Amino acid sequence: MKDDFSNMSPFQRLQALQNRQNTPYSRSNGEGECMYPDTYPSHGSAADACQGGNAQYHSADAYQGGNAQYHSADACQGGNAQYHSADACQGGNAQQDLFITRTGNEWMKYADSIKDPVLLWREFFVEGELCCLFADANLGKSILAVQIALDITKMGKRVLYIDFEMSAKQFQLRYMDADRVKYVFPDSFIRAEVNPEGDNLDDIEGKFMPSLIEMIQRMNIDVVIVDNLTWVARTGTEKGDVAGLLMKALIGVKRICGVSMLVLAHTPKRDMTRELTQNDLAGSKMLINFFDAAFAIGRSATKDDIVYLKQIKSRSTPIVYGTDNVVTFRKVKTGGFLHMEYVDYEHERHHLRQPKDKDTVSRASQVCQMALSGMKGSEIAAALSVSRGYVSKVLKQARLGDA
Repeated sequence: MKDDFSNMSPFQRLQALQNRQNTPYSRSNGEGECMYPDTYPSHGSAADACQGGNAQYHSADAYQGGNAQYHSADACQGGNAQYHSADACQGGNAQQDLFITRTGNEWMKYADSIKDPVLLWREFFVEGELCCLFADANLGKSILAVQIALDITKMGKRVLYIDFEMSAKQFQLRYMDADRVKYVFPDSFIRAEVNPEGDNLDDIEGKFMPSLIEMIQRMNIDVVIVDNLTWVARTGTEKGDVAGLLMKALIGVKRICGVSMLVLAHTPKRDMTRELTQNDLAGSKMLINFFDAAFAIGRSATKDDIVYLKQIKSRSTPIVYGTDNVVTFRKVKTGGFLHMEYVDYEHERHHLRQPKDKDTVSRASQVCQMALSGMKGSEIAAALSVSRGYVSKVLKQARLGDA
């Protein structure tokens, strides 16, 4: 019996497809039924899935021939991609196991065959990673993201910028001067926006992943920038299960297609007296765990025309641009090119609003109320985006102990 997808949400459909014995983004489900008829032409069997058997996730043999996901010899560009080649895992035998095991020294030696990470944009964005740039509205996320994309094209890479925010006219006006002289973009910068005449526009979530894979392969893309996360998960990212499924899908696309990804996200209203932290990323707290790296734009509370950029998380590089060394910028338009112009390196405290006495009292009161409700100190610190030490200090002063 065929599965009924009609009553499923887009993410439930994705999960159902991943649990079946076929390729998640294949053109056929093994019974001649096309899962995404508008994206991939249907073939009669799972053996034809995704461009003649080179499957996006599992290949034609995956789950049916005993080869575990991410490891079939045919998967992703003829089996040459990392995590997929049958020869990549201990002579081709490991694809039947869930884990690959080696001694620590063997892993060190194996890692010699993997090239060192390339910095795509300073230490903020590293090749092969899934990275996040988040900020409040009107601070220049999209401006900086396009600027990053253009810098990356200078490295000989092709960048796909998926723009859910601006219309074609808004994009033009942003990159055109008062005399209507237009900025000239390199051909390796490709911008995509939603087709207003496309089918099932209310199902962007369901169509996004297969459409993204198709564009990456068709245009030979190296780097993908998504502006922004809210549009990809229109049902919201506040719930951990929804956020987790979305992020796993993005990680899967990144690995299968061998691209680097930068995803833009929002920041809810924040207290300008405190430092930017990972807790300022909107949505589920689980989101930040899936990103390899993250950096954020903060508004300067002391200089109206200044914003600052801060590293929040990094797995491959040291935190170079942390609290004591944020990068300050201002928006500048030169010859039709709107961009963020470097100003200086400063300590973040120079751009924070000095708390008033009533702010301090109010926050301390919140800490005490949360402690009395039974919350632990670590939970209070995370909820208020303050340090664990501050919570302990307030509770000791209030003689409530250290929750």
